[in-house]
Amino acid sequence: MTLSSYVGGADENIKVFIDKDEKIKFEVIDIDRIKIDYIDRKYKKIEPLNPLENYQNPEESQINIEIVQNNGTIKIEKPFEAYMFLLRPKSIYDLFDKYGFALFQKNVRNPLLQSQFNEDIERTAIENPAYFWYYNNGITAITYLLPKIGKKAENIALTGLQIINGAQTVYSIYRVYKNASPTKRIQMDGESLVTLRLLKSGGKDFDLNVTRFTNSQNPVNDRDFCANDDIQIKLQNESYQTKFWYEKRHDEFRELPEGIIINPKLSLSQFISCLSITRSRKCFG
Repeated sequence: MTLSSYVGGADENIKVFIDKDEKIKFEVIDIDRIKIDYIDRKYKKIEPLNPLENYQNPEESQINIEIVQNNGTIKIEKPFEAYMFLLRPKSIYDLFDKYGFALFQKNVRNPLLQSQFNEDIERTAIENPAYFWYYNNGITAITYLLPKIGKKAENIALTGLQIINGAQTVYSIYRVYKNASPTKRIQMDGESLVTLRLLKSGGKDFDLNVTRFTNSQNPVNDRDFCANDDIQIKLQNESYQTKFWYEKRHDEFRELPEGIIINPKLSLSQFISCLSITRSRKCFG
């Protein structure tokens, strides 16, 4: 761990060290990594993983979800295994309360900061909870390990979960439920139903197409579908050295520090130009 920038001088020694014992994990934490973790926590509201502590990662943790039994569950077997369940608002609130925005890491975006659609979700959930299922498309989630689930199951245990569609629904329900009175929560859980489609991963292309075709209410720009590519992550991390932060996913920054400029349509040529200026130490805010 260092407060300077790691330049790779110890890579060969590190490799020899790791090769001696496959159980050893070595992670370099330098000033750039610390800055990225701080931005994730402070401005994206994503809790970074602490290598010294146990952490709650929805992609690796076992997740228990209470489902509503209503004449059994719906199961699809081919070409990819999938289930359809009904959830109560409390189940969705508990999920986000525990894992936060990490639930959407494989999605093309986080919940939008401002959206008429989100406002409508919240209004229905609090004012007309019995109408919620009729007005809302629900949530689509993907898992790499899909257990056998009985027709009369009341709880499901998943290892690994990512919500690839329905981020707006999850976050809106979380906000409304969090601010609701105990009586209103009872009413919401007694009257509201939310559809959960749970799919077994069919590979990168299949998962991306599910995300593309199920996002329709808040349209997704084409650029958002490559938001998780390595080059996009690298471009964003490089931009943190400037006052022009590169937004690889729409509305991923929940707050911004003073003096930082976000341009969601920043072109590659503009970005490279900015990085060139940074190299000459003229682009710091």
